[in-house]
Amino acid sequence: MMEAARTLGASPIHAVLRIFAPSARPAIAGGLALVLMETAADFGVSDYFGVSTLSIGIFRTWYGFGDLTAASQLAAMLFFFAMILVLMEEAGRRGRVSEEARVQRKFTRFVLRDRQQLRQRILSFVVLTGFLTPLFLLISKLNVVGASIDLRSLPHTTGNTGFIASTGAILIITLAILLAYTARATKGRWVRFLLRIATLGYAVPGAVIAVGILTLLAGAGRMVTHDVTVVTGVGALLFAYASRFTTIGYNTTAAGLEQIDPSIDAAARTLGSSTTKLISRIHLPLLSKALASATIVVFVDITKELPATLILRSFNFETLATKVYRLAGDERLAEAAPHALLLIAIGLIPILILNRLGDRSS
Repeated sequence: MMEAARTLGASPIHAVLRIFAPSARPAIAGGLALVLMETAADFGVSDYFGVSTLSIGIFRTWYGFGDLTAASQLAAMLFFFAMILVLMEEAGRRGRVSEEARVQRKFTRFVLRDRQQLRQRILSFVVLTGFLTPLFLLISKLNVVGASIDLRSLPHTTGNTGFIASTGAILIITLAILLAYTARATKGRWVRFLLRIATLGYAVPGAVIAVGILTLLAGAGRMVTHDVTVVTGVGALLFAYASRFTTIGYNTTAAGLEQIDPSIDAAARTLGSSTTKLISRIHLPLLSKALASATIVVFVDITKELPATLILRSFNFETLATKVYRLAGDERLAEAAPHALLLIAIGLIPILILNRLGDRSS
């Protein structure tokens, strides 16, 4: 489209404003809503810098005062705000269509001119100040304190993080596959409505989901205290993760499943293939990259999830995210540095793998 616009005499800026910007409006609206939702649900950064938000109020009301009723009221307010953002995002995309992304050939790399290199330096400055500088500061904490840092809890905390993130990712991808195949097999209005409800959890902040689970436990007659058992805590965490992150797994899996033409299924049926063989020998190989991408993204999101984990975890069940939060809250930044660096590595390495998968698929 860019080349066609240029052949008709449009400048690059004119082509972007008149063609790319209207076509990208659904993606821009979705990205804006996502940023607003993540900002509203943020807990760790806001709490550390003393900014009183609804998410922090929910945590302090329950964890500090043990008042489940007041925490539920605050959670309802935050849930209402999240739903407003969802409706705004859907209203922004209503009536707008954009062509499906297609790649007929590889993109050509352009050599930036002197004027364009300034934009590259600006973008590099954002990466430098937002990621590399804090990373080097964390590494400097290790060099200053050296051997005085206590690393005895690091293997146990890392094991807890890997266990809960892996288990949650497997559970969520299984649910995503079931939902995606349900959507593929049934096109009814009620089915689409139920799928929309089932995949709405990512818009709900983790603190809201945690308080909702506590309310369910209290309604079921269970004693709700901070000192819950390991089994109850892990089960509640998995339920919270499934409620919030199934959206990610479903969207990626459903997008991959849509790339499989139904005529392939019909051809396999005419050759006598059963449903099991159709899925195992045709669908799964074609869905491998989509499932790998969904698993990686869900794993990373569970690894760094904080408010729901803080509220629902059992006594002495620490993940890397909760450990960093607790140590940073006590101003023990040097002790928090190894856990924070490992948390960055666990989140960064899968993302690099995901980018490599994307490069190979293109």
